[in-house]
Amino acid sequence: MTEWNLAEVWELAARIRGDERTALACGDVRRSWAEFDRRAGGVAGALLDAGLGHQAKVAEYLHNGNEYLESVFATFKAGMIPVNTNYRYGDEELAYLWDNDDAEAVVFHGTFSDRVAGLLDRLDKVRL
Repeated sequence: MTEWNLAEVWELAARIRGDERTALACGDVRRSWAEFDRRAGGVAGALLDAGLGHQAKVAEYLHNGNEYLESVFATFKAGMIPVNTNYRYGDEELAYLWDNDDAEAVVFHGTFSDRVAGLLDRLDKVRL
């Protein structure tokens, strides 16, 4: 059995399609395959620079949009595991989910900044 991950498929699409084709579209915002790959690479680099390792759990606390897929792509690029988080969850649900799944990072939309800041003291494993 060949070992591969979804990031490799998306990276191949980025090499083939480059700036010629749209990979993501949300409202008026469009991202080419090359932009999708570059932006995900930046997030993957930040995760790795923070010391997260292979199969680290990364909570995805975002609205539906381009940033969600870019972040998921980043976790795959870095060999990590994305953990979808419903943006409607309350504090207790978020703390339980992220603690129980051993999340080491939380990627979140800016509108959730106060909520995430208020939970960090309860989440010993979150490093980023």
